[in-house]
Amino acid sequence: MGIKIEVTQPDGTTEVHDGNDDQDAPDTGADEPAEEHQADADPAPDAEAAPNEEPDPATADEVTVSIGDEAPPPDETERAPEWVRDLRRQHRELQKKVREYEAREQQAAPAGPKQVGPKPRLEDHDYDTDKYEAALDAWHRTKVEAEKAASEAQARADAEARAWQAKLDSYDKAKAELKVRDYDDAEFTVQQA
Repeated sequence: MGIKIEVTQPDGTTEVHDGNDDQDAPDTGADEPAEEHQADADPAPDAEAAPNEEPDPATADEVTVSIGDEAPPPDETERAPEWVRDLRRQHRELQKKVREYEAREQQAAPAGPKQVGPKPRLEDHDYDTDKYEAALDAWHRTKVEAEKAASEAQARADAEARAWQAKLDSYDKAKAELKVRDYDDAEFTVQQA
Protein backbone atom coordinates (compact mmCIF):
# COMPACT_ATOMS: atom_id res chain seq x y z
CA MET A 1 0.00 0.00 0.00
CA GLY A 2 1.18 3.52 -0.67
CA ILE A 3 0.58 5.00 2.79
CA LYS A 4 3.19 7.39 4.03
CA ILE A 5 3.34 8.61 7.59
CA GLU A 6 4.91 11.96 8.38
CA VAL A 7 6.18 12.52 11.92
CA THR A 8 7.23 16.01 12.96
CA GLN A 9 9.66 15.87 15.85
CA PRO A 10 9.91 18.57 18.55
CA ASP A 11 13.20 19.78 17.08
CA GLY A 12 11.39 20.61 13.82
CA THR A 13 12.64 17.68 11.73
CA THR A 14 10.15 15.68 9.73
CA GLU A 15 10.41 11.93 9.25
CA VAL A 16 8.51 10.10 6.53
CA HIS A 17 7.79 6.42 7.15
CA ASP A 18 6.37 3.87 4.78
CA GLY A 19 3.03 2.45 5.97
CA ASN A 20 4.26 -1.17 5.81
CA ASP A 21 3.76 -3.40 8.84
CA ASP A 22 7.42 -4.51 8.75
CA GLN A 23 8.96 -2.57 11.62
CA ASP A 24 12.28 -4.41 11.29
CA ALA A 25 12.76 -3.44 7.64
CA PRO A 26 15.98 -1.60 6.95
CA ASP A 27 15.77 2.15 6.63
CA THR A 28 15.65 3.03 2.96
CA GLY A 29 16.40 6.65 3.57
CA ALA A 30 12.84 7.73 2.85
CA ASP A 31 12.96 10.13 5.76
CA GLU A 32 16.16 11.85 4.64
CA PRO A 33 14.67 13.75 1.68
CA ALA A 34 11.92 15.07 3.92
CA GLU A 35 14.50 16.25 6.43
CA GLU A 36 16.47 17.90 3.64
CA HIS A 37 13.28 19.47 2.35
CA GLN A 38 12.50 20.75 5.86
CA ALA A 39 15.99 22.19 6.16
CA ASP A 40 15.69 23.89 2.75
CA ALA A 41 12.22 25.25 3.44
CA ASP A 42 13.08 26.76 6.83
CA PRO A 43 16.59 28.19 6.63
CA ALA A 44 17.81 29.83 9.81
CA PRO A 45 18.31 33.57 9.35
CA ASP A 46 21.36 33.56 11.60
CA ALA A 47 23.32 30.33 11.19
CA GLU A 48 25.26 30.79 14.44
CA ALA A 49 22.18 31.53 16.57
CA ALA A 50 20.18 28.51 15.39
CA PRO A 51 22.16 25.79 17.22
CA ASN A 52 22.02 27.74 20.48
CA GLU A 53 18.24 28.23 20.38
CA GLU A 54 16.15 25.85 22.45
CA PRO A 55 12.75 24.68 21.26
CA ASP A 56 9.70 26.41 22.69
CA PRO A 57 8.89 24.75 26.06
CA ALA A 58 5.21 24.54 25.12
CA THR A 59 5.99 22.45 22.03
CA ALA A 60 9.08 20.65 23.33
CA ASP A 61 7.15 17.46 24.13
CA GLU A 62 4.84 17.73 21.15
CA VAL A 63 5.02 15.22 18.29
CA THR A 64 2.67 15.70 15.35
CA VAL A 65 1.74 12.61 13.34
CA SER A 66 -0.09 12.97 10.05
CA ILE A 67 -1.09 10.21 7.64
CA GLY A 68 -0.84 10.94 3.93
CA ASP A 69 -1.83 14.46 2.99
CA GLU A 70 -4.12 14.93 5.99
CA ALA A 71 -3.37 17.97 8.08
CA PRO A 72 -2.98 17.43 11.80
CA PRO A 73 -6.01 18.44 13.88
CA PRO A 74 -5.92 21.95 15.32
CA ASP A 75 -4.70 22.43 18.85
CA GLU A 76 -7.67 21.59 21.05
CA THR A 77 -6.07 22.53 24.34
CA GLU A 78 -7.16 26.16 24.10
CA ARG A 79 -10.21 26.97 26.14
CA ALA A 80 -13.12 28.46 24.26
CA PRO A 81 -13.99 32.09 24.92
CA GLU A 82 -16.56 32.82 27.61
CA TRP A 83 -19.27 33.80 25.14
CA VAL A 84 -18.86 30.50 23.27
CA ARG A 85 -19.17 28.51 26.49
CA ASP A 86 -22.31 30.49 27.41
CA LEU A 87 -23.76 29.88 23.97
CA ARG A 88 -23.07 26.13 24.21
CA ARG A 89 -24.60 25.98 27.69
CA GLN A 90 -27.72 27.81 26.51
CA HIS A 91 -27.99 25.47 23.52
CA ARG A 92 -27.81 22.40 25.78
CA GLU A 93 -30.51 23.87 28.05
CA LEU A 94 -32.78 24.63 25.11
CA GLN A 95 -32.30 21.14 23.69
CA LYS A 96 -33.24 19.70 27.09
CA LYS A 97 -36.41 21.83 27.21
CA VAL A 98 -37.35 20.77 23.69
CA ARG A 99 -37.01 17.10 24.65
CA GLU A 100 -39.16 17.70 27.76
CA TYR A 101 -41.87 19.47 25.76
CA GLU A 102 -41.88 16.76 23.11
CA ALA A 103 -42.25 14.09 25.80
CA ARG A 104 -45.18 15.98 27.37
CA GLU A 105 -46.81 16.45 23.99
CA GLN A 106 -46.56 12.75 23.19
CA GLN A 107 -48.10 11.83 26.55
CA ALA A 108 -50.91 14.39 26.28
CA ALA A 109 -51.71 13.82 22.62
CA PRO A 110 -54.75 11.64 22.07
CA ALA A 111 -54.53 8.61 19.81
CA GLY A 112 -56.27 10.51 17.04
CA PRO A 113 -59.21 12.76 16.31
CA LYS A 114 -62.38 11.60 17.95
CA GLN A 115 -64.75 10.00 15.48
CA VAL A 116 -68.32 11.24 15.68
CA GLY A 117 -69.95 8.52 13.66
CA PRO A 118 -73.30 8.66 11.91
CA LYS A 119 -76.27 10.38 13.51
CA PRO A 120 -78.49 7.84 15.27
CA ARG A 121 -81.82 7.00 13.69
CA LEU A 122 -85.04 5.92 15.35
CA GLU A 123 -85.11 2.76 13.27
CA ASP A 124 -81.72 1.73 14.70
CA HIS A 125 -83.26 1.67 18.21
CA ASP A 126 -86.38 -0.36 17.34
CA TYR A 127 -88.51 2.80 17.50
CA ASP A 128 -87.86 3.13 21.23
CA THR A 129 -87.85 6.90 21.78
CA ASP A 130 -86.04 6.75 25.15
CA LYS A 131 -83.09 4.80 23.70
CA TYR A 132 -83.11 7.01 20.62
CA GLU A 133 -83.01 10.26 22.65
CA ALA A 134 -80.19 8.92 24.85
CA ALA A 135 -78.19 7.91 21.78
CA LEU A 136 -78.91 11.29 20.13
CA ASP A 137 -77.74 13.18 23.25
CA ALA A 138 -74.55 11.09 23.40
CA TRP A 139 -73.97 11.74 19.68
CA HIS A 140 -74.37 15.51 20.20
CA ARG A 141 -71.90 15.48 23.13
CA THR A 142 -69.41 13.50 21.05
CA LYS A 143 -69.86 15.89 18.13
CA VAL A 144 -69.27 18.96 20.34
CA GLU A 145 -66.14 17.37 21.87
CA ALA A 146 -64.79 16.50 18.42
CA GLU A 147 -65.44 20.03 17.11
CA LYS A 148 -63.77 21.52 20.20
CA ALA A 149 -60.72 19.25 19.79
CA ALA A 150 -60.52 20.13 16.09
CA SER A 151 -60.69 23.87 16.79
CA GLU A 152 -58.00 23.55 19.50
CA ALA A 153 -55.78 21.62 17.12
CA GLN A 154 -56.33 24.27 14.44
CA ALA A 155 -55.49 27.04 16.95
CA ARG A 156 -52.28 25.22 17.95
CA ALA A 157 -51.32 24.76 14.30
CA ASP A 158 -51.99 28.45 13.61
CA ALA A 159 -49.88 29.49 16.62
CA GLU A 160 -47.03 27.24 15.49
CA ALA A 161 -47.26 28.65 11.97
CA ARG A 162 -47.15 32.22 13.31
CA ALA A 163 -44.15 31.39 15.53
CA TRP A 164 -42.34 29.76 12.61
CA GLN A 165 -43.07 32.74 10.36
CA ALA A 166 -41.78 35.12 13.05
CA LYS A 167 -38.60 33.06 13.28
CA LEU A 168 -38.17 33.13 9.49
CA ASP A 169 -38.76 36.90 9.45
CA SER A 170 -36.14 37.48 12.15
CA TYR A 171 -33.72 35.25 10.22
CA ASP A 172 -34.30 37.22 7.02
CA LYS A 173 -33.84 40.50 8.90
CA ALA A 174 -30.58 39.30 10.49
CA LYS A 175 -29.40 38.01 7.10
CA ALA A 176 -30.06 41.40 5.51
CA GLU A 177 -28.25 43.24 8.31
CA LEU A 178 -25.24 40.93 8.12
CA LYS A 179 -24.20 42.11 4.64
CA VAL A 180 -21.83 39.25 3.89
CA ARG A 181 -20.71 38.52 0.35
CA ASP A 182 -21.83 35.20 -1.13
CA TYR A 183 -24.19 34.57 1.79
CA ASP A 184 -26.86 33.21 -0.54
CA ASP A 185 -24.41 30.70 -2.02
CA ALA A 186 -23.33 29.54 1.43
CA GLU A 187 -26.94 29.30 2.58
CA PHE A 188 -27.84 27.24 -0.49
CA THR A 189 -24.91 24.90 0.15
CA VAL A 190 -26.00 24.37 3.76
CA GLN A 191 -29.61 23.75 2.73
CA GLN A 192 -28.50 21.12 0.21
CA ALA A 193 -26.46 19.24 2.84
